[in-house]
Amino acid sequence: MIFLLILMIIVLLIIDGLQRRRIKTLRACVPVNEQQLITDATALLTTMDASTAIKQLRMDNPALDLVQAQRIVKKAQQA
Repeated sequence: MIFLLILMIIVLLIIDGLQRRRIKTLRACVPVNEQQLITDATALLTTMDASTAIKQLRMDNPALDLVQAQRIVKKAQQA
């Protein structure tokens, strides 16, 4: 019984590692135009607050992670 539990945990860890590698590869394939994203963020900030703008940017551009979206919104606020 314990053997099956350990085996299942190992299989899940392997699957998780494969998925992380695949996500990283897919994100690298999608080009991100930062200037366009900054103009989009500036337009979004006129109608919504920063956290909602970050959410909207990430929904429109799935390749963005949270840190990148926050950095883009911060640059848009400064501009």
